[in-house]
Amino acid sequence: LDGTFKNITILDSNKVGNAVNRISLTVTVLDAKKAVVAPPLGTRFILAGLTSRLTPATDDFHLDSKFLGPPEHEAPEIQPKGRWYRDPTDRLWKIEFVVGQCLPPAPFTLSFVLINPAVTVEAQMGARRTLYLEGLDSMRIPNQAYFQVDVLRGGQSVRLERMIALEATNVQGTFNTIFLEYFFNAPPMTGTEFIVDKLLGSMSRSNPELKVMWEREDGSQVEGVGNFDARLGRLSTVMPVDSVSTCRQDGTCIRGTRIKLSFQIYNPVNLQEPYTLESIVRFCALPSQYGCAAGEIQVVGPVLSDGDVLGGVQACLPVERKDNCSVCDGDDTLCRGCDGVVNSGKVVDQCGECGGTDACFGCDGVVNSGVTIDRCGVCNGTNDCENVVRDTQIVDWPHIALNLTIVNAPGRTAITDAEVFSIKKSIADAIEFPAAAVDVLVITNAPEAKGRVSIRRHL
Repeated sequence: LDGTFKNITILDSNKVGNAVNRISLTVTVLDAKKAVVAPPLGTRFILAGLTSRLTPATDDFHLDSKFLGPPEHEAPEIQPKGRWYRDPTDRLWKIEFVVGQCLPPAPFTLSFVLINPAVTVEAQMGARRTLYLEGLDSMRIPNQAYFQVDVLRGGQSVRLERMIALEATNVQGTFNTIFLEYFFNAPPMTGTEFIVDKLLGSMSRSNPELKVMWEREDGSQVEGVGNFDARLGRLSTVMPVDSVSTCRQDGTCIRGTRIKLSFQIYNPVNLQEPYTLESIVRFCALPSQYGCAAGEIQVVGPVLSDGDVLGGVQACLPVERKDNCSVCDGDDTLCRGCDGVVNSGKVVDQCGECGGTDACFGCDGVVNSGVTIDRCGVCNGTNDCENVVRDTQIVDWPHIALNLTIVNAPGRTAITDAEVFSIKKSIADAIEFPAAAVDVLVITNAPEAKGRVSIRRHL
């Protein structure tokens, strides 16, 4: 059976460098009399000319196919097992698939996923690709159907086009679900980090393992975790799964460029102006089997949200009561310390002690290291005070110097190593450095003089 092709169109979903790109090919098959026919069982199609440097050759290449006909035909959707390979004869990359079931006489759409190149000279020059499509075996369609397309170019940067913020309730002191929806121009993949700021005023404590629910564009959900810093009002969370890009039975395709996430924190206890959230995304475009190196992460944003949250507009309903933590209809658990006492303020320190002071840390910031400050004020020093200045290298950049006045508790005449570390940690937290990056160089213990503490950042 001889035939020809008609009305060949091929489209892609984005032109972002290194991004997953869903490509759709639509074609009509005609017989020798120019009538629309169904490709017979066993017809082998070959699409040649596309290139994707990051997509490895495979005999299990996934294709979404849709053969569209009159409603009475109930045209099936098939997902053929295709090949993606490089032909050693002409050195062209090719997609090959075989018709494996009887089909109605109708146009068909074939869609598949390849990975865009990064920024290339070819993309910058606006070159177009010449492809050909041929049919073999059960139906002979010569490879004369050459056509030029503008696909698989890459070269564009990721854009965060919109962020929407919604909340489940605005009642003061209640557990609230925050919903965020992101719209990109390319599908985000595993390892993409979302940083959300201005989550201020919440009664929730900091939580490095806050539950985050992810919803992909096809409606599937995956559970992940995020780090909520109550002091900064910041949530950072990493996408645990790739976006989904597929085509539905009705012929519409999901690009995977939209992602939703949700999490729960407490509303403020008092009325406050609601906050417009601000988000930065460290975007990974490559699928999880490839992963993103540091140089392949694209930072997008900051973008302000459409919609405000955490206003605490409504007071508790009359039928509800506030507990001792000011939580509507609560049970005092939110503000109960690790000692079981409400509002005691006690928490488990990094040494596992309730209400502790991180005393197990040495002056080097390492747990149970046993390293202490010598009589010259040097961490892990040798008590050789004559060489302290000579052995200390002062770095001009970057460094920060602070003078602090420390008032001892009544009856106290000395400061312990644990207290020195607490000073280092407090300063480190304030400037968002790790504690090990802060040095306490000198403490002068003179009643009539102010204590002098200098800190510096290690390069």
